[in-house]
Amino acid sequence: MDIAVIGAGPIGIEAALAASDRGHDVTLFEAGDAPAHTMASWQHLPLYTNWRQSTTRRGRDRAGLDVDLLAYPTAEALIERYLRPLAAHLTIHLQTRVVGIARQNSCKEQDLQSNRRSSDPFRLLLHVTTGDAATQADAVLDCSGVWNQPKPVGRGGLPTPGELAAVAAGRLRHGPQPTDTLRDRRVLLVGDGPDAAMMLRDLLEGPNHPEVLWISRHPRGPSFDGPLDDPLPARAALRDFAKSAVTRVDHRPGAQIDALRPVGRTVEVHLASGEVLEVDRVFGCTGYHPDLSLYRELHVASCPRTERPGRAEPTAPFTSEHRFFVLGRKSAGRREDFVLAQGHAQIQAVLDSL
Repeated sequence: MDIAVIGAGPIGIEAALAASDRGHDVTLFEAGDAPAHTMASWQHLPLYTNWRQSTTRRGRDRAGLDVDLLAYPTAEALIERYLRPLAAHLTIHLQTRVVGIARQNSCKEQDLQSNRRSSDPFRLLLHVTTGDAATQADAVLDCSGVWNQPKPVGRGGLPTPGELAAVAAGRLRHGPQPTDTLRDRRVLLVGDGPDAAMMLRDLLEGPNHPEVLWISRHPRGPSFDGPLDDPLPARAALRDFAKSAVTRVDHRPGAQIDALRPVGRTVEVHLASGEVLEVDRVFGCTGYHPDLSLYRELHVASCPRTERPGRAEPTAPFTSEHRFFVLGRKSAGRREDFVLAQGHAQIQAVLDSL
């Protein structure tokens, strides 16, 4: 079977390798210029899953990984010691972005739930450095993730006035970012959850010690997806750190941002209360949402609250479109409690179904 895998991140690489080992013809597309391209942007941070939870036995054998499986790697270590050695066993089409998926001969409104539609191959529209191209596949595994779709810092999930200008000026950055240029700076962290907690820990315990203001979205303070009795000790420790850190920062629980205005080397943050904060940098760690436009021409329903596609079970990434699957972080939609071990289970379930 010809299988297209979208995204050469941790789950895309594992999926392509496992499918190839089962005898499928696999084509792996990656929009970036290297495997694990998006993970490399936060490679300085440690994972909250250990080596055993972040890898598979197949992958460890293939990569020749020899580590303490109970130790916690940084993202950089996972990339350099595991993902890139695995990627060397695969043919990856780099700088190739999949911008649309449809059936080759059937529009979305045609042949609903018919055998004709199910047997029709997929058509993938690609954007490459030389222009546009198209290819086809019998099955598609969307492992493209959500990193390039951060949720805005504005009210109600919309960008606040001035947000795009602040991004263009380099005054607002989304997701966990390096903090090595922030000595004696004044920064605003927006959001809660694991990404915000990791960023907060790096800001407070790193060597630069900037002044930190923190807006968490819930009036009662930091909030995480997932159970209070978290089975992952490192993630539970992050939650505890965030709760204790409120006494070490200027914490504004439940504050709302009405506007951002870049002014020279700083940015004014206009709050709904009327207060104006002037800071050197804003870090938006408000989470992510999936790009649903990629499969607009397919029969893929999603949860109206979380935008999780297909079934609700994290280990069952099936959709109503035959042989189209959403795996990895994107399968969790807007939730932030996905872990790599769930993606590994998804791969097994998908390949068993083909």
